[in-house]
Amino acid sequence: MPIGQGSLEEACRLMAIAPDWVEDLPLRADGEDHLAFYRKT
Repeated sequence: MPIGQGSLEEACRLMAIAPDWVEDLPLRADGEDHLAFYRKT
């Protein structure tokens, strides 16, 4: 999501919506909005 658009709560809500073919799969999303850069090593 572009910086300055939407919210963390909105992004997490959208990512937790299961597709029709797997509607019983429990999904959830968490996020942090204070990280300017993240690199997994």
